[in-house]
Amino acid sequence: MLLGNEGKGVIDQLNRHLRCLTCKGPFSGEIKAAMEGGVSFGYGGASSCNRNFANATEFLKDLYKEKILPAEQAMKLQLVYSGHLTDAEFESPPMILVIGQGGVGKTTTIRYLMNDTYPGMAFGPDGTTETFTIVAYGDYPLVVSAETLLHDQKFPYSGISSLGSEFVNKCVTAFTPCPLLKHINFVDTPGIAACRGEEKGSDYDFQAALAFFAEKADLILFLFDAFTMNFSNEMKRVIFSMQQYEEKLFIILNKADKVDLAEVGNVHCSLIWQLGHIMKRREIPPVFIGSLWESPFQHPDLREYYECAQQALLKAIRTLPRSVHVRRLNDVIKRAKLVNMHALIVKEIRNKCLIKKGLIGRYLFKKMAEHLEKTIYPKLIMVHKISSKNLPNSDIIKSMIRAGHLSIDNCITDEMVSLLEEFLSNDITELVASLPKDSQVMLFIPLLKAGRFGDPVVGVSCEPENWCVINLEAKSRHWKELFYSLNPQRGLLHWSKARDHLNSYNLPLPVLDQIWRLADADFDGMVSKDEFYLILWLIHRTLNGNKVPDILEEQIKPPTHLRKMQQNGKMKKFIPPCCSKPQSSKKKCRLTQTLK
Repeated sequence: MLLGNEGKGVIDQLNRHLRCLTCKGPFSGEIKAAMEGGVSFGYGGASSCNRNFANATEFLKDLYKEKILPAEQAMKLQLVYSGHLTDAEFESPPMILVIGQGGVGKTTTIRYLMNDTYPGMAFGPDGTTETFTIVAYGDYPLVVSAETLLHDQKFPYSGISSLGSEFVNKCVTAFTPCPLLKHINFVDTPGIAACRGEEKGSDYDFQAALAFFAEKADLILFLFDAFTMNFSNEMKRVIFSMQQYEEKLFIILNKADKVDLAEVGNVHCSLIWQLGHIMKRREIPPVFIGSLWESPFQHPDLREYYECAQQALLKAIRTLPRSVHVRRLNDVIKRAKLVNMHALIVKEIRNKCLIKKGLIGRYLFKKMAEHLEKTIYPKLIMVHKISSKNLPNSDIIKSMIRAGHLSIDNCITDEMVSLLEEFLSNDITELVASLPKDSQVMLFIPLLKAGRFGDPVVGVSCEPENWCVINLEAKSRHWKELFYSLNPQRGLLHWSKARDHLNSYNLPLPVLDQIWRLADADFDGMVSKDEFYLILWLIHRTLNGNKVPDILEEQIKPPTHLRKMQQNGKMKKFIPPCCSKPQSSKKKCRLTQTLK
C-alpha cells in the first residue's frame, strides 16, 4: 500500500508518540521539550517549596513510605480510596481548582488571576471548556495530553489513571510562560449542568474526577451564576460532596455586577438558602459577591462588595506558598488515621475468628464482617475511644472483604499496625517541629507577589510621612480653636475636660483609652496642643476603618514627645483616663514638675 507525503508524516508522528509512551529511545520534537525542558513539572529553584525546608518535605516523605504506605498496599486501599502519594505530589506547588456551572466564568477567572492566557483557552456564554485542563508553567505555550505525562515521574497527578482511560483522554496539560505559574498551578474544569434537563451523560465519572482534584487542591473556587438559582441534580451532588473540603472552599457569586443593587441582595440570600438546603446544615461557608474580570463595573454602587471578595481571594492565594507545608502534613495525617482505622477493624475481626487459616478461616472472616455495626464497631468505640463519625462506612469494608482485598491470611500484620501507631503518637510531634516557624516562613518563603498579587497601592489609605502632615490637617480642621475652646490650663488639657468631646465620636471607651495612652507621653492624664492633634488624627483614622497602632511610629510623634520623655525620665503608672473618675483638682501640674 503506497502512502503520500502526508501519510508518511502522520506515520512519523505516531512513531515519535509511541517512543514517548514506551520511553524507548530519545524524545524528539515538541514532546521532548515538554518532557525534558522548561515545561516539566520539575520546578527547581523556582518552586514554591523553598530549599531551606527541603529536609521537612523529605522527612515527611520518608515517614510516609516507611510507616503508612506498606499498610495501604497490604489492604489495597487505593482500589477504594485515592491512590498512593507519589514523590511528585510532595514536591509540587500549590494547586487551585476552579469549578462551577457552564458559562459561569471559570476560565475568565483564571485569566484574570494569571493576567495572561494559556494555549487552548476558549470563552463563550454557555461554557466552552470540555476537558480538565491543568495549567502549569512552561518556557513556551504547549498543550500535552495527560496520557503522555503519566509516564513522567515529575507529574503530580498520575492518580488520574485510576479514573479510566476515558477520563485520561479528556484531561490535558497546558504549559505557558506565566510567572505566576512558577508558584501555583490551576485546574480548569468542564461546566456542571446548571438546570434540570441539561444533564448529559459522559464516558467517565465526572463527580469522581472533581473529587480527585478537590482532594489534591490547596484552594477550591466554587463559582455560581447570579442568573441561575435552579440547580440540577448533578449540581446538587457536587455541592453536597464539597462539604468535606470546607476549610479550602471559596464560594463566589460571580457576574454580580450585571445585577442591580435591588436584586443582588435577593440573589445572594437565595443562594445561601439553596446551599443550606442542599448541604443540610444551618451554617455554610461564606459566600462572596464578586465580579472576577477586567471589564468596568456596570453598577459602581456595589464596588465595595466586589473589592471585598477580590481582596479576600487574593489574600488567600498569596499565602498558599506558606500554607502548602501544613496542608501536606494534614493530608498525610488523614491518610494515616484512615489506614489505622481499617487496620483496627481488620485486627478486631481476625481476633473474633476461632480459626485463622485456610478455607474455614476465610469463611469465618467474611461471616464476622457481616456484624460490623453490632459487635465490631461498638467495641472499637469503647476500647479505643473512637467517635462513631470517624469510622468508615461499613458497606465499604464489607465490599472489600467480599472482593478479597481484605482477608484473614494476606492482610495487614501486627508490625504494620505498630508502625502506624508510632507515627500517630510520636512522629507527628517531630513533623510539626520540623515545619517552618513563623520567623523562618517570613524570611525564606515570602508572600506571593507576582502579577495581580503584589502589595496593594491604589485605594490604600496613605499614612503621613511625618508630623508636618498631621499639623497641616489640624489647621484645615481647626483643631487649634477646638483645643482652646476646651479651656486648657497653662497649655495642658486634662482628660476630664476632653471627655465629652471624645465621646461624641461614638468609639468604645477601650479604644479611646488606647488612643489617649499613645498620645500622652508621660501618662499624667494631660496632653499638650500637639498631643491633642495626634489624638484627633488617630480618632479620624480609626473612624475610616484603620487599626489603632500598638506603638507610635517615630515620624508621626509630636516634636515635644521626645523632650518630655527625657525630662520626665521614668514613666508613671497609667490609669485609663476615660474609665476613671474625674478628679476635682490637681495639686501639681506638669509645668511645675518640669521646673522642679
